Amino acid sequence: MPVLRQCRILRVFFTRTCDRAIRKLLSVAQRRGEAEPMTERTQVGQEVETALGEVLAHVRGEVELPCRIVDDPAAEHILALRMRMKLSRRKFADRFGLDARALQEWEQGRRVPDRAARVLLTVIDRDPEAVVRALGSEQ
Repeated sequence: MPVLRQCRILRVFFTRTCDRAIRKLLSVAQRRGEAEPMTERTQVGQEVETALGEVLAHVRGEVELPCRIVDDPAAEHILALRMRMKLSRRKFADRFGLDARALQEWEQGRRVPDRAARVLLTVIDRDPEAVVRALGSEQ
């Protein structure tokens, strides 16, 4: 998945998450009868407010926060791995204990593998026979 697309997805995710969190906090405050802002604020509350402000500013594109991409499971990389092994999607999935449908969606960029799947794909990339031995299936 291209980095720009990942950034857009994260931006939408953070915006929705922050909006939900703010709505939730307001509804809890209203139920407790605390609709008016509190006059005394704790240090932790101020830190959380500052952090959320930074996140919202980043999401809006007002500030650039430091970030790093860890293990980009690009669709092209997953497809290239399977093609390098000269296996069909079904055979690759069966050999390494993966779901063929999930593999298809990863290769087509519709889904991104979760952390465990990325780790497994990294091991398959470096030493596929170790995975076969660990799974106990000599195919």
